[in-house]
Amino acid sequence: MQLPIAFAERMQRLLGEEYSAFCAALEQPKAVALRCNPTLLSPEALATALGVELTPVGYEPYGYFANLAPSGKHPLHHAGAFYMQDPSAMLTVASVEVPQGGMVLDLCAAPGGKTTQLAAHMQGKGVLVANEIDLGRAKILLGNVERMGIANALVTSLAPSAVADTFGAAFDLVVVDAPCSGEGMFRKNPQAVALWNPGNVALCQSRGRQILDCAMRCVRQGGKLVYSTCTFAPEENEQAVQYMLDSGDFCQISTKEGVQKATAEGVGQPLSRRLYPHLGAGEGHFVAVLERVTPTPAPPKPKLPSPLTSAERKLVQSFAKENLTHLDLDSVWRIGENLFYLPNPCAVPQFALLTYGVKLGSVQKGRFVPHHMFFKCLADRFLHHTHLSLEDARTAAYLHGDTIEVSHPSGYGVVEVMGCPLGGVKATDYQGKNHYPKGLRND
Repeated sequence: MQLPIAFAERMQRLLGEEYSAFCAALEQPKAVALRCNPTLLSPEALATALGVELTPVGYEPYGYFANLAPSGKHPLHHAGAFYMQDPSAMLTVASVEVPQGGMVLDLCAAPGGKTTQLAAHMQGKGVLVANEIDLGRAKILLGNVERMGIANALVTSLAPSAVADTFGAAFDLVVVDAPCSGEGMFRKNPQAVALWNPGNVALCQSRGRQILDCAMRCVRQGGKLVYSTCTFAPEENEQAVQYMLDSGDFCQISTKEGVQKATAEGVGQPLSRRLYPHLGAGEGHFVAVLERVTPTPAPPKPKLPSPLTSAERKLVQSFAKENLTHLDLDSVWRIGENLFYLPNPCAVPQFALLTYGVKLGSVQKGRFVPHHMFFKCLADRFLHHTHLSLEDARTAAYLHGDTIEVSHPSGYGVVEVMGCPLGGVKATDYQGKNHYPKGLRND
């Protein structure tokens, strides 16, 4: 690999005698890794079903190296049983104890690797706000939240300043995986080598500080902020950490022990951690954990969503009586034309809200029409389940969008493969009309 001259010279200064090993590592095949969805399948069952060998990553309890990459068209990928993720990218969330029952923010969240990793550790408790400023990428983020069956997330597409204005210092944990110059992606993406230049490093440094100004406003006293990049530039890494320390509001703390063992010290910052491709499997990463030590103003009084009207309540209640085991109607909210389920309501952004917990559906022409997210995220609430195996011809037919034979005569139900929810159907005479979204179907 022909590295940019300025980049090579800087890495030689940083690595010294290790530089040749660093260059040699960039010529090796990239590592393949995935995270299991702990709510669905055991790693052993997943490995057998995918026909792959899985080896623990070590620092991430749900992370595994794989000897080959499963297809994105595999039924278990559709079902959200696993998420493909570079092992170095797992370091960010693995570096800190993720609180359960509190408020967590992933500020630069697309495409969703760290959001879904945070959700796995939160185990459905508390509220996870996943934000992405670019609407197109935010929709991809939403798709992964939906696919992985995450029921306690808000997905927003806001500028970081708008996130801070909306929520204030409400969060126990804020994760900032900052947009960066992408030097850790050189092996994975050759185009990143061609696009690299010192000016972009400086631009990313400036943009990163603007994001951090907003992120720091979101951390309550005693809360944590995790900062990470997939680059090696000190301007974007250690200098960003020092920028936060210079504010006087934060102190730096150690990452979790497993991350310390898998990484090297930062440049002049022993508590900051770097993963180089010649020292560990992965493309390259930087991570640091800080704690807010100064008092914060009370968060703005949250604007809660609207409760259901009496007519909407009757429609949802009727749907629940026919198709569900239970549904707390006091946790169902109306935002615009859509109904959402979130037991722990919090602030509602005035715009660019893609989901508020689980999107249940909408009222259309006097009837309640369920959304795909309802079947995916609250599958255990449905009375009717059609259980399929990987070998059952109906599995491929369902993912193709076809009508399939189901196990209940009428009403709505969930289609599952190996116990993992794929989506919904509406049955008539044991024939399930397919509710799997067209944009997600296999060809």
